Amino acid sequence: MEFEEYKQSYVAEVEQTIDVAGQSHDFFIRVKVDELVASCGALRPFLSLEWLGL
Repeated sequence: MEFEEYKQSYVAEVEQTIDVAGQSHDFFIRVKVDELVASCGALRPFLSLEWLGL
């Protein structure tokens, strides 16, 4: 399903789904950001200029 089909109801759909967990949409966004930042940290050795041969 394309995002455009959910554009008008996306937030309501997400909030309805996560209400079961008893947490806010913002909580899950923060968790996702924390996970993305942590995964970038794990890649740090591969992102160095020395590793790239530069």
